[in-house]
Formats: sequence, structure tokens, C-alpha cells
Amino acid sequence: MDHSVDKPVKTGLSPIAFDDATILILGTMPGEKSIENQEYYANRGNSFRKLLFGVFDENYSGSYLDFTRLLNRRRIALWNVIGSCRRNGSRDSTISDAVPNDIDTFLEKHPQIGMICFESKGAQVFYDRFFVRKSHIRYETLLSASGLYARIPFAGKLQQWKSVLLSGN
Repeated sequence: MDHSVDKPVKTGLSPIAFDDATILILGTMPGEKSIENQEYYANRGNSFRKLLFGVFDENYSGSYLDFTRLLNRRRIALWNVIGSCRRNGSRDSTISDAVPNDIDTFLEKHPQIGMICFESKGAQVFYDRFFVRKSHIRYETLLSASGLYARIPFAGKLQQWKSVLLSGN
């Protein structure tokens, strides 16, 4: 029996994109706290923002404005593969009826993007389900910043993120 109709429909956030972005980081779908606050990675259990400040050796700020300014300075765009779906809570494993964002049009409007980083294996799986990879773009999968993915400590995640993101910026 399909219980997907029991799951509420969730709608994601608009992209954070600057005209000169060279890297696009794609998550799967914003979590409950992010949707509620209309801010990317708003859940304190998610270390995405801290990791990004750490990659560029900048002092962490809990301010969302400082976070978006960091993205702008580092020429990073941020969005999600999924634009809407049914999901209970924030777990990707409960996603059904996923509708992708129009990433192809986004990339046409931002032709200088040369690297797409998936914020998790789940984001990569959904991207590959809906899109064909482009030969002129490099694709990388980052270790998930989710608090649910804690088997690798922060320092290990930071090292991998630095290796990937600094090579593309």
C-alpha cells in the first residue's frame, strides 16, 4: 500500500546565485527548519555553514547574511535538486513524488559554472535520476554535512570539502 499521500507536500527554496558564480552546490531538498526559516541549512545540527566558513579559513558567523556574503565572495551558488516533493520530516529516505528544479535552465543562465558539488550522496542520486551530466562541468560529491551523517567527524569532512572546493575556486 502506497502511503505517499499521507506525506505533506514540501516546496524548496529559490537558489542563491550570483552572476559570477563558478561553483554550484546542490543539496537534495531543504529540511523542515530551512523551509520554516526560508534559509538554507538552518538546522543547527547541520554543519554546512560551519564547513563552508572553515573551507575558506574565515571566522564562523551564525548570521545568514554573512553566510550569503561568503557565498558571493567565493563565487558559489546554492540550490537543491528537488523543487518539491512529499516527505515526512527532513530525511531524504522518505522523499516521494519528487519534482526537480530546472537546473538545466539555471546552468544556461550561469555558463561560467564549471563545477557542481553535491552536498550528499542523496543529492547526487536524485540529480542523476533527473538530469544528464554535462561534459564541460566537473562533478564532485561532498561528505554530507547533515547531523544524521555523523560517522565522519567534522575535521574529516572539512578536509574533504577543502580538497574539493579549493580546487574549483
